[in-house]
Amino acid sequence: QGRLSIANTTNIDTLLAAQHQEGSAELTNPTEAEMDKISFIFNNLSLMNLTPKTDDMKEVLKIDENLMHAKWLAQYLVMKRASIEPNFHALYSQFLVVLKSERLYDEVIKETYKNIGILLRADKSMANFSDRSLLKNLGHWLGLMLLARNKPILMVDLDMKHLIIEAYHGGQQEKQQELLYVVPFVAKVLESAAKSKVFKPPCPWTSGLMNILAE
Repeated sequence: QGRLSIANTTNIDTLLAAQHQEGSAELTNPTEAEMDKISFIFNNLSLMNLTPKTDDMKEVLKIDENLMHAKWLAQYLVMKRASIEPNFHALYSQFLVVLKSERLYDEVIKETYKNIGILLRADKSMANFSDRSLLKNLGHWLGLMLLARNKPILMVDLDMKHLIIEAYHGGQQEKQQELLYVVPFVAKVLESAAKSKVFKPPCPWTSGLMNILAE
């Protein structure tokens, strides 16, 4: 249970509120006992026990046969884990590799984009440290899920160049707040480009974004 204390310093209220608003809270949840087992698996996960823990996971949730299980686990992994536990991103990424579920991976990507979108649309007039932290963490997670695996971030899903330009051209007060969110977020996404054969500099896509950030 020790890791969950991280949630005390970075709250996920914005994400939870959006989840309730969109009705995704109505997602068919596993039973209480199953959710406790999932929590236990993640709390005790390490690089040394990935294979037995993924086996345990498959016993609890049938993610490839049951779409609701896959959606629930993706939501749990992104919102309750990746968004507040950046130190465990590499571990969770490896967990997905060992689990070998295309369905879960696709749902995790969808859920990551969804939560990034929620945070980018959130009210930034109040300096919300938690939201900025969540956005940076999910930026790092997205880079790890896509760029580090040599998969592109498509403009139709997330246009980071447009985000930076839009933030820069906002009103003076607005601009400062937007840039405080957007610049660290994009920088975190790009960190994973260094791990990629395709996207590491001098890749034009990466270099273009880095030049805009530098300006």
